[in-house]
Amino acid sequence: FEDWFVAGAAAAEGPAARLRRLDLRAARFGIFGELFRDVRIDATRAGADWTVRLASERVTGTVRVPGADDEPIDAELERLWFVEDDPAAGGDGQADPRALPPARIRVADFVLGDMRFGRLAAQVSQRGDGVAVEPLTLTAPSFTITGNALWVVEEGDVARQRTELKLGLRSTDIRATLTDLGYDPVLEG
Repeated sequence: FEDWFVAGAAAAEGPAARLRRLDLRAARFGIFGELFRDVRIDATRAGADWTVRLASERVTGTVRVPGADDEPIDAELERLWFVEDDPAAGGDGQADPRALPPARIRVADFVLGDMRFGRLAAQVSQRGDGVAVEPLTLTAPSFTITGNALWVVEEGDVARQRTELKLGLRSTDIRATLTDLGYDPVLEG
C-alpha cells in the first residue's frame, strides 16, 4: 500500500491530485510488512488530507492521513491484529522503520502474534534512522504496560536493526496476564 498511496506534498501534483475517493475490497492488503485479508477500504480526500475507513476481521477503524509531510497520521481503531507477515514485503519480510511515518495511534483491541494487549495508545515520532514511540500504553483487563520504545536501522543497513523497550508491567492477575501475553499456564498456586 505504501508503495502507491501518495500522501503529503507529493499528492498535490500530477495524476494523484485528481484522485478524490477510493472504495476498494481487497482479498489481500499489505502495509508496513503486515498482511490483512478481506479488507474493505473506503478513502476520501478533502484538500490534501485523506480519511481512510478500514473494515475486516483483523483491522477496523479510521485513519486520517494528513497532506502535510510533518503532521502525524491519526489512527483511531476498534481492532488491529498483527498476526500475519506480508510475503510480498520482500526478502524475509523485514520492515524498515525509516519508512514509517509519525503517528498518533489509539486501538481498542490490539493483538501482536499470539499476544493480546487490549487497549493501545502510542505516539510515534520519526527520527530519520527509525522511530521512537513515547508514550506507549497497553491496557488489558488484568494488566497495564507503560513505557517507550525505539526501533532504528544502524549505520544505514536495514539488515542491522536495533530495538529498545523500556516498559513497566503491573498485573492484578498473573495467570490471566501470562495467558494474554501468549504463555501457556504451566504453574498453579
